[in-house]
Amino acid sequence: MVASLFLPSFLVCYILNLIHSLNVDHYVSEFNHMLNIKLTPPIFKFGKILGSLVKINHFHTVISLSRLIELRGIQTDIVNLNILVNCFCQLGQLNYAFSVLAKILKMGYQPDTVTLTTLIKGLCRSGQIEGLLVKPNVVMYSTIIDSLCKDKLSGAVMIKQGVEPNVVTYTSLMDGYFLVKEVNKATYIFNTIAQRGVTPELHSYNVMINGLCKNKMVNEAANLFKDMHSRNMTPDTISYNSLIDGLCKSGSISDVWDLIDEMHNRCQPVNVITYNSLLDALCKNHQVDKAIALLKKMKDQGIQPNMYTYTILVDGLCKNGRLADAREIYHDLLTKGYPLNVSMYNVMVNEFCKEGLFDEALSLLSKMEDNGCTPDAITYQTLICALFENNKNDKAVKLLREMIVRGLL
Repeated sequence: MVASLFLPSFLVCYILNLIHSLNVDHYVSEFNHMLNIKLTPPIFKFGKILGSLVKINHFHTVISLSRLIELRGIQTDIVNLNILVNCFCQLGQLNYAFSVLAKILKMGYQPDTVTLTTLIKGLCRSGQIEGLLVKPNVVMYSTIIDSLCKDKLSGAVMIKQGVEPNVVTYTSLMDGYFLVKEVNKATYIFNTIAQRGVTPELHSYNVMINGLCKNKMVNEAANLFKDMHSRNMTPDTISYNSLIDGLCKSGSISDVWDLIDEMHNRCQPVNVITYNSLLDALCKNHQVDKAIALLKKMKDQGIQPNMYTYTILVDGLCKNGRLADAREIYHDLLTKGYPLNVSMYNVMVNEFCKEGLFDEALSLLSKMEDNGCTPDAITYQTLICALFENNKNDKAVKLLREMIVRGLL
């Protein structure tokens, strides 16, 4: 896929000055305009402005503007309410944050992971974790830890009230440590939970194998996979897919075919995730014809490719100088009505820019929005860098302003 891009250093000062010129007054002005026009825009448009203000730490402004929404009788949603919870937590005003939680419930919304994680992080920051009003059981602990870990909070919170953690708790912790690259801590938990009277389950092994592979420790993951066999634990498709993906990314494609044969022998279904890992590896090894053949085999086996499958292949074709073939697949997907995602558009935008086809790239930016796909930071960065490098400064500056207004910088 298109890698994360960084704007060239010569743009940094320019961007900082531009952000200063498009400061909080710009957002407030836009917000007031939206409030006062005859046809009130949908609530998510207000949310985009509030989210942009949060990014530049204008929490008080967000709270004031949220109050204006309420006074105008505009129906808010869970996203905007979560933004408000976050602002109060950032300001240390936890009573108000919990008042918003009460409002969420009163309005009939279900607090989501964002709501709860924000509140818990707010309590942790202020040293008020005891503010949780009920005595948690092991299920609540596991849910809290799982939410905190998946939100990449480096320290999981355990309240010592005599509740024994179970295998779900420990597995969530391991998963969280892998997410924040604390591999040694995840491994330590896995290696010591048996001493605490907890037996690792299949999901525990899957978390370990996936985490080790994601951290480029494929040999360790393969050893753990063998350990499953020695303990008479049958790996499932998730186990195989994690190891296959790790082997593919480490360049050991030859070992993958044996694993796929083993999957068939053990009646573990090969799925689209399995094939996507292989396709990605083949494309990166400049074997795009083999990748195309594998796609055909995949379809013949009744496995339906997803958008990620096609994005891998189109990206591989572009990077191997086969733009015509990439375009053919891209147009075929459009003709058949496939909903293209931002990754697919980014691949095509990047390739058009590399070929110097800036009109096509800019046209694609417009088509994305028309087709209901919102450009992301990578879309804009790809275009802006290419335009600046080719002395198309006016167009680049226009996109840069648009990027800042959208809160993508």
